[in-house]
Amino acid sequence: MKKYFPIIIALIIAIFIISVAVLQNNWSLEINDFDSCITAGNPVLESYPRQCHDTISDKTFTEDLGLTEVIGEVSLKGEVFCPCFEIEGQMVWYDLMEGFKPIDVSEITNGDVVRVQGELQSNGEIYAFSIAKESLIGGERDEHGCLGPAGYSWNETDQMCVREWTRKKCSPESRGPELYCIQVYDPVCGLPIKANFSNSCLACLNSSVEHYVEGECQ
Repeated sequence: MKKYFPIIIALIIAIFIISVAVLQNNWSLEINDFDSCITAGNPVLESYPRQCHDTISDKTFTEDLGLTEVIGEVSLKGEVFCPCFEIEGQMVWYDLMEGFKPIDVSEITNGDVVRVQGELQSNGEIYAFSIAKESLIGGERDEHGCLGPAGYSWNETDQMCVREWTRKKCSPESRGPELYCIQVYDPVCGLPIKANFSNSCLACLNSSVEHYVEGECQ
């Protein structure tokens, strides 16, 4: 046993030195977000979104998943071959989403105004983790019927409710005869003709379209 004693002491010293080095490394890291918190070896809390707790500063950082929130009227519910509906030109999924719990939308029908919170996907669709009806009270719609909480206001030129920051003009470069439009569904309303197009590229290929707004024509 005595002949192993120096080896045991050496192992204890080595473990101590390595532990001190790891701690010093963690202390030297600037932990200011979820990723740096994980890099420092801190524990991850099983929540959605995930959270990382920095044991040194006692701070908790939430994972940035590209979360988004949108308010608007429900359409296409029960009319498409997926557990989803459309709102403000975006498809919102409420079931069959990997890593997400299904949401009960039995009380939601087309025409309802809802607030959706979820994760924005690379294709523009939203995987929802919260869908709630908005209680419309007097004053939320203006005299033209525009839904203010959803960002709509009356545009006298277009004679319709629009979200002004989505109003974009077709550039000369978007009208070239050699232009090829990718077949992606990201609906816009082509103006002044008030026609729906699958995407802005197709809208601007139409010589009658001068500008467009995101989403279908209101």
